[in-house]
Formats: sequence, C-alpha cells, structure tokens
Amino acid sequence: RKALQKAIRDIRTAAVLERARFALIRASLRGGAPREALEAAQAFVKAHPDSPRVGDARLAVAEALAAIGRAADALTMLEEIRRTAPDSSAGLHAAYRIGEVYRLQGREPEAVAAFRKFLDAYPLSEQAQALYPEVGAFLLEQGDAVRAAEVLETVVERFPRAPGAPRSAFLAGRARLEARDYAAAARNYARVAGQYPDDALADEASFREGDAHLLRQDHHAALTAYTRTVQRYPDSAWAPEALARMVEIHDRIGDRQAEGQAQQLL
Repeated sequence: RKALQKAIRDIRTAAVLERARFALIRASLRGGAPREALEAAQAFVKAHPDSPRVGDARLAVAEALAAIGRAADALTMLEEIRRTAPDSSAGLHAAYRIGEVYRLQGREPEAVAAFRKFLDAYPLSEQAQALYPEVGAFLLEQGDAVRAAEVLETVVERFPRAPGAPRSAFLAGRARLEARDYAAAARNYARVAGQYPDDALADEASFREGDAHLLRQDHHAALTAYTRTVQRYPDSAWAPEALARMVEIHDRIGDRQAEGQAQQLL
C-alpha cells in the first residue's frame, strides 16, 4: 500500500493516476486497513466523479464505514447508491449489502426486509439464489406462513437446479401446511419427491405429501404417497410411519383385505 501511495504522489498522467488510486482502495480493503480504504475511496470519488469506477469507489466508502463501526453512515451511503444507480452493478451490490449491514448490527427483521427488497429488484441475480431460501425460512419462523411459502416457491420456479431448491420446496410444503392450504402443501412435497428423489429430505417429503392429502380427505392420493414412501424408501424411518397410515386409511374406508396386507408389512 505504501508503494501505491508513493506512486500516486509521483504520477502525473490522469488515467494512470486514476487506476493507481483505485488499486489503493482495493489493496487497503484486502489488507484489513479500512480507515486507509475510506480515505482513499473518498479521495477517489472527489478526484474522479465521472470515472466509470466511481460507483465501486462509493461502495468501498460504505464497506470501510461499516468496517470501522459506522454502520449508520454506511447504510446512508448504500441507500444513496441503490437509489441513484439502481440499474448498475454498484446499485445491485449496494442493495444486497444493506441487508448484510443490518445483519452485522443484529437487526434481523430489518435485514430480512432489506433482502426482500433486493429480491423484488433483482430476482434473477446470483445473490438471489441464496437469499430466497434464507428469507423464506426466516418468515416461516416468524409465523408468516403465506409470505414464506411465496418466497420459497420462487426458488424452485426460478432456480430449480440451485443447491437450496429441494429444501426450499420442502419448507414451502410446511409453510402451506401451516397456512392450511393442504393442496398446495401436497404439491410442494410432491416436488421434492418428484424432482429431487435422491435428496436427503425426499423420503420425509413423500410421507408429508400423504399427510397433506389426508388432511384434504383425499384417501386415494394419500395412499399413493404413502405407498411410494414405502416402496422407494424402504429403509427410511418414515416407511413404518407410512405403513401405519395405510392401515388407518384402509380401516377408515373399510378395505379389510388391503388393511390386512398393510399390517403384514408392519
């Protein structure tokens, strides 16, 4: 960093000076010197207001402010970047960082609200893939089952191959179940079993699908889900539970022969 600082004093060519100043910002942040980064970034913004790098320099100001404990000032800067340059890379990153700064302060509800705004503004961004399941899980924990389900279902619809998609579909099923939308719960659980049959949650999802159908009084669909659980996941802890449910259903609908066959499997 000292070499860069010396070079900046000696450089007279504007383009080279601009690159050197920006390199100093990056070096200071990477080197764990946020106060130096803040000074360098503020100097860059003042000296090169029309530079294509000025958005990233303003982001660096916010990063440095957050790093030295000036979270309120960092949030003000990030909100300004998001508001004035929403379609830029800096605007996208600023919108995302707002939630992270709130989280650093331990202000989880504000963080989630900021992340929801980010998802609304940049639904197909790389960062969104990780945020959807996180925000959905938080909303579910807070008891907002309907909004949680809407967020979680978005993951599977927009990013079906994302690592968090199976868990998101599973949690969406749970959220719909809590909201007493049993048909939607069954669809979400079926997604896990159908689209991600080898996932660690697939066996439980198959079983939970049967429970959702049972709550709808759709005995045939419930039996289909429970039978699939037993046949596809015979060593699962949910297989005996599924068999027990099958016996209960056959007893309820009066199918004694099928009930006896299911009891033999228990």
